[in-house]
Amino acid sequence: MSDRIAWLDFAKGIGIFLVVVGHAVRGIDVAGVPDEAGLLQALDQTIYAFHMPLFFLLSGVTFGMRPPANIQPDLTKRIWRLFFPLVIWTYAFLFLRSFAGDNANANGSLSDILIFPIPPVLHFWFLWALLLNIIFFTVLRLAIRPAVSEQFFWIGAFILSLLAHFSIDLPESLWPLFGPGINYSLAFTMGAVIGSSEIVRMVPNRNLAALGFLIFSIILYATISIDMPVSTVLSGSIISLFLLLPLATLSSRFEKSLLVQSLAFLGVISLSIYVMHTMFSATIRIVLIQTGTFNLAAHLFLGVSFGVIGPVLVYLWLRRVRLLRVVGLA
Repeated sequence: MSDRIAWLDFAKGIGIFLVVVGHAVRGIDVAGVPDEAGLLQALDQTIYAFHMPLFFLLSGVTFGMRPPANIQPDLTKRIWRLFFPLVIWTYAFLFLRSFAGDNANANGSLSDILIFPIPPVLHFWFLWALLLNIIFFTVLRLAIRPAVSEQFFWIGAFILSLLAHFSIDLPESLWPLFGPGINYSLAFTMGAVIGSSEIVRMVPNRNLAALGFLIFSIILYATISIDMPVSTVLSGSIISLFLLLPLATLSSRFEKSLLVQSLAFLGVISLSIYVMHTMFSATIRIVLIQTGTFNLAAHLFLGVSFGVIGPVLVYLWLRRVRLLRVVGLA
């Protein structure tokens, strides 16, 4: 743990919290919970403007810091650490959805568990897209390693991803398999540029952090308010990039606080929260609706709380009984 970058875990904690909120918001909206004030739409537009580019960018930072040194066993281990939980938790999710039946937003049935996990189901697309990026850029890096430096490689990879983002037009049949991976390689390689340089260990001063937050707020507001001819992945990546400045400063300044340490812990176990959070959020939503509770505040608070606390408790129990590796969360 001593080699971890504190602000990176903190930022991942913020990111996974936004993921839980975003999915809870959409689940509540689809379920038809009344929202006269338009709060759900406002939250949805704000969170989905940048939260997934943020997650890919942070994954790229982590990868850029410690890229695989070889195909076997280094890369194959990383592939397994993503593919195994993708498969295990896809079927766990589908089984629980089938058990919920008509109470689930997607009207699950027992036949759901016969679905092949690739192309990925619902929110599990993130793990598959991240896996494709790790494989592609590792193989490319190892192929040309003697020729270029680490920093130069990732700058070139970012330019390549930028070109691919705007030039590759996949057939509809191939989009679920490769589309998200190609699109979000832009954020992934942007993060890898940071991770492969000394910038990753620097802490911005207060003035730079304040400037970063100001630019973050302006671009976020413009993205939500103005219909700009810019892809959400590109705008979200830029928004996320400027958000890192205040997050790094806050993490350093308040590193001993309970809030920062708690969010950093969520960042450390973000994979566990990602694969489990919808199960808990959906369960509490179904219970509330079945008991006649349609209060928006109750749905939001309990949906988000269960979506975070539930996976944390399961993770801690699995760690205690030494089953994390068995379920792909080690």
